[in-house]
Amino acid sequence: MGLWKAAAEALSPIYKPSGTLIAGVNPGSWASPQQPISPVTQLATGVRTWDFAPGKNLQFTPRGDVAITFGQLWNCSNSFDLCRIAIEMRKNQIVNRPWLIRVKEQPGEKKKERLAREAKTPNVARVQELLKYPDGYHPFDKWIRMWVEQLLTFDAPCVYPVRNLLGDVFQLRIVSGSTITPLIDQQGFVPMPPSPAFQQIILGIPTSNLRAGGGPKDKNVKEWTTDELIYSPMNPRVDSRWGFGPVEQIITTLSIASNRQTFLLDYYRQGNVPEGLLNMPEGWSAQQIKDFQNWFDSMLAGNLGKRRRMIMVPGGGKAGNSAQFTKTEALTDNTDEYLIRVVFGCFGLSASAYVRQVGHQSTNKEGNDMAQEQGLEPVLAHIETEMNRIIEGPLGCDDVEFAFADATEVDPLKKSQVDVAYINAGVYTRD
Repeated sequence: MGLWKAAAEALSPIYKPSGTLIAGVNPGSWASPQQPISPVTQLATGVRTWDFAPGKNLQFTPRGDVAITFGQLWNCSNSFDLCRIAIEMRKNQIVNRPWLIRVKEQPGEKKKERLAREAKTPNVARVQELLKYPDGYHPFDKWIRMWVEQLLTFDAPCVYPVRNLLGDVFQLRIVSGSTITPLIDQQGFVPMPPSPAFQQIILGIPTSNLRAGGGPKDKNVKEWTTDELIYSPMNPRVDSRWGFGPVEQIITTLSIASNRQTFLLDYYRQGNVPEGLLNMPEGWSAQQIKDFQNWFDSMLAGNLGKRRRMIMVPGGGKAGNSAQFTKTEALTDNTDEYLIRVVFGCFGLSASAYVRQVGHQSTNKEGNDMAQEQGLEPVLAHIETEMNRIIEGPLGCDDVEFAFADATEVDPLKKSQVDVAYINAGVYTRD
């Protein structure tokens, strides 16, 4: 049976084309749909995942074949303060969520039975011990922050399992996704082992070939090679080698916001528009105006005063009666609120603390809770999936899993309602 399965898997990639003619279609009949054009080199190509350009694997510079580079994504994530705040808020939410390693639940198993089996499963303690300091240096909360940074900024988080001489994984190192270029096979899919699936690019040249890994393809951990890489974008696209993270999704908005923020900074730091213009009496020469300006400035000289002076200009009117103030008090409008809502909406965060509140307080709070849930839960689910790929694949532990615990309710009223519901359902006891 094992030999037959191995032979079937080995033959499965072979492409078997269909016929070239459609039965029942007569090209000479009235209003015929006609027979399709015969495919070119059908046997050699097969069905491709997407229409990629020939020589795609020769374009090894990370994101060198698309308009938006990793450098641009990094700059946009750091050039607008509120984008950086959104990223750090998401990191804090994930770090504050408790996690655990547990045995996989079996059908019909009661909670008491599962906990008893969990206490006897050595892989629970093994994985927990590894995840205390996944890379051997950073504790899990700091390690996962680095992972989420790669996820939200580049949508290219990478984990490199490090093995000892016996082939056992003892470290999980975060690798910058901006140094990794995915490769594709003849059909545009991720190449399967033993073929290389990724290349690391250092100083502009390929330095390492890396195999795809992290899935439960083989339960024998000794057969997993040391050059695996778990490359796990959250939002992959079928027609691109690259993920589509939140920073890239709103990169135009972030560019507008960044330029607007820079404009405000320059306005207060090095603006070239004077505070006001003061007309001098008609008939004054340029030298008289200059002398009066120097005398006036000498009375207001000082580090801060230079930014608040008035400038004398020739023109009609009586001295001192025609001052023209050039600057306005505020440079904000509805555009700022729009930018905030777009950025926070893309990250699935509530913008209520940064915009004016409209509507009843309870309605706003309900909307905030919904935004938090819709934005946070998918990220938590993605992390759980990828952590379990690592646990089942490189670690070879197919009987345990990683999971985030339920969020702790901080509202006393809601907490009491949840407790009562659990007691009535028999999940909790009254003592």
